[in-house]
Amino acid sequence: GVEVLLDVGGGTGTFTKKLMGENACKGIVLEPFLPENTDCMKGGKLTFVKDGVEVFLDREGDAWRKEFNLVLVKEAVHHFDPKQRKDVFEGIRTDLVENCCSPAKPNFLIITRPQYDFDYPLWEEARRVWAANQPPSEEIADDLVQAGFCDVECKTVVYPCNIVLEDWLDMIKNRMWSTFSHFSDEELSIACDHIRDGFRKN
Repeated sequence: GVEVLLDVGGGTGTFTKKLMGENACKGIVLEPFLPENTDCMKGGKLTFVKDGVEVFLDREGDAWRKEFNLVLVKEAVHHFDPKQRKDVFEGIRTDLVENCCSPAKPNFLIITRPQYDFDYPLWEEARRVWAANQPPSEEIADDLVQAGFCDVECKTVVYPCNIVLEDWLDMIKNRMWSTFSHFSDEELSIACDHIRDGFRKN
């Protein structure tokens, strides 16, 4: 059958489209903050659903929940309510098992961030906010097992990258990550000055 990828928290679907490429597979983007004017809300190879993961707490779902057989959660699992996370996983697994034509194990990939071991140029308070809102991978894996998934694997893959310092500081000021939404404009400006000074000294 046709592979249908569900991208949970997939935003405007830019990454989903790149994954699909020229393949015959289809995609569904589940995004609670989807702009109303998003192109191609329905139809074509990519369908958008404006909703959150809480939909998986209800066994009765819309038609799109009977279509996907692959699931991706990229840099979004830290937004899941920890008290609901296991039940959300269980709902996703139930849909996957029902949708897959073969008895093969469900295909579910979570890409997330380390809680402590990272080298992004941040300031101390931002690191504390990050860690407080980023569940450790062991905790996520335990919830998956409790939800009925088997052969759960965790691995860390390092992707070195470079960025122009001022571009990085602009991303911080524009609150590219939810981590930065915990700080005022003034606090972000002061933090950026601190980061900039640190690089100048080096």
